[in-house]
Amino acid sequence: MRKLSVLLFGLFVFFQVFSQDFNDTIYSPLVRSVKFYNSVSQLAYPVITLGSDETLTLRFDILQSQAVNLEYSFIHCSWDWSEEDIFPDDCIDGYYQNRVWNYSQSFNTYVSYFNYTVIFPNENVRFRLSGNYLLRITLANNPDSVILQKRFVVVERNIPIEVQVKPATEASLRATHQEVDVSFDISGHNIQQPWDYLRLAIYQNFRPDRVSFIDQPKFYQGNRLVYDYEDLNVFPGGNEFRTFSSVDYKFKSGRIFKAELEDTIYHCYLLPDNILNAYASYRDANGNFIIRANNVSDAWTQGDYVVMHFSLWTKRRLSDADLYLFGGFSNWKIRPEYKLKFNPATGAYEGAFLMKQGIYDYEYVFWDKGRINEELTEGDFYQTLNDYLIFVYYLDQAPYYWRVVGYRFVHMK
Repeated sequence: MRKLSVLLFGLFVFFQVFSQDFNDTIYSPLVRSVKFYNSVSQLAYPVITLGSDETLTLRFDILQSQAVNLEYSFIHCSWDWSEEDIFPDDCIDGYYQNRVWNYSQSFNTYVSYFNYTVIFPNENVRFRLSGNYLLRITLANNPDSVILQKRFVVVERNIPIEVQVKPATEASLRATHQEVDVSFDISGHNIQQPWDYLRLAIYQNFRPDRVSFIDQPKFYQGNRLVYDYEDLNVFPGGNEFRTFSSVDYKFKSGRIFKAELEDTIYHCYLLPDNILNAYASYRDANGNFIIRANNVSDAWTQGDYVVMHFSLWTKRRLSDADLYLFGGFSNWKIRPEYKLKFNPATGAYEGAFLMKQGIYDYEYVFWDKGRINEELTEGDFYQTLNDYLIFVYYLDQAPYYWRVVGYRFVHMK
């Protein structure tokens, strides 16, 4: 079987990047299908409890036919994901930097790749402290060559958090936005000067572009802190994500109406999409995706890559801005490999993208003057079923770092 392969030198051309930011970032188009999750489920968010038996799993592919030696390391970050001045030995029990030993070559696939796996905490590394962490994958013996980095959170569940998700209080936003009201009581907890040392973060679907950092409650009720704002904790509702399945890509299923072998790789054509002008009440995974393939023993190494063809029928160009396919599969980023082009002959935005077999949520967004705009294509609706993750941070003094002293996950139903 002929393979689609990528030369090894391309890896080094793309990966020689020194990262000074603390965002979720993938530094090369050769790195694909990055999944980072609490090991209980591919759909679980990368959050674990300090001192528990929970683990996190990172899996990703490098599209080439030769393996490369990699290492992983961790950085403890501040509550707002800025760098924190803390020694690795203070927060890591074990080795700060470790080799990635678990990797396997794809088997019986049209596209050649190596799949890499990192699971932690493990016998080499455990966490002493809660907080925000950044996981970095680098070339072995070259810590400046960051190939990808992903955020995760180690939490303490000390402070119970009360949460109410409702339509926005502001009348002009009530039909399109969601308000996340938060409160908690610090009685019985050793919290000093909460007005100086407590912070709150609210994430919608753990998206880095949908987070609110709040440094002060709206008001105090004795030892109870209430974050009942009408602006700081308000999020666009969005819409339920579109979805497709390529688990059985050779057959007409999961919205695939045609599959053809072209130039040693399968091309799958999805039914055309339309602009969503109303709330779409179908079920989704809040933008996430699952690697899955039928009739194989291991989808991670036997799942194939196929070229998925998308089209959004609009009759005309909607904007001078560029349109992109967007979701967890794109690392919640605008990535050039997922750009669509408008075809005047068909009246549709069209694009073809290499994606591993699985079940995917996606949406169409414009990159408009430095911001993600999904209003023209997807719309915003208060009834959209989103996930919200709430973290309470406390600035500890010895050592000086931001702990996560409270955590609450809310799944809207």
